[in-house]
Amino acid sequence: MFRRLIGSALLPALLAFAASGNAAPLSVVAHVTADNHYGLYVGSETGSELRFVGRNETGALGDPGVFNWVLAETWTFSADGGEYLYLVAWDDEDQQMWIGDFVTSGSRTIVSDISSWLYVVPDSGQALERNASVPVALTDLARIIEPAQWQHPAEQFSNGVGPWLTIEGIDASAQFIWHDTVYGDSSSDGRFVVYRSAAPLPEPGSLALIGTVLLAATFHRSHLGRGCRTKRRR
Repeated sequence: MFRRLIGSALLPALLAFAASGNAAPLSVVAHVTADNHYGLYVGSETGSELRFVGRNETGALGDPGVFNWVLAETWTFSADGGEYLYLVAWDDEDQQMWIGDFVTSGSRTIVSDISSWLYVVPDSGQALERNASVPVALTDLARIIEPAQWQHPAEQFSNGVGPWLTIEGIDASAQFIWHDTVYGDSSSDGRFVVYRSAAPLPEPGSLALIGTVLLAATFHRSHLGRGCRTKRRR
């Protein structure tokens, strides 16, 4: 009886604490490339507290690599649970795509596919500084994000299709994606696209605690079940 009372009181308390968001920052490792360019950011759903992570080469050539899309960059950065990943991407000519994976310290992997990302195309491309170290300034990006009407991208292709073939070092389930078309003329030509992860980054401490709570709940229920069965056999 005492164990049942402790379990009944403790489990709701642990769940409430887990839901409160008491968590250390996440560590995120990202592998990303694009045809032709991208800038990676992280911040809140409304675009506040944005931070710039990095971008690929400013020119058409890779550094290293024959072209700027041949080799994926690797980025390691910190983020808070509940924040979102943002990727600004644009194309110079012909085909267009970006591909990547994002692995959090809780071993959750977010990949580029049309279900895991949303997009918006700004009315103008004026905020884009193609050769700048930060291609879209944080204040300009925040103004785009805050009123955005997000949609899921329309097209994806498996890593391995031409002309890019296989981009090494990226999760096998990641896709080449673009908001409208990968191979044809895009409506965002001459502008840029803002992509946002469809779901927020997880709360690492809370997720671990919830797992512990669920395990404890399973143990608690299983022991109660065995006690009931033992009682019935008598």
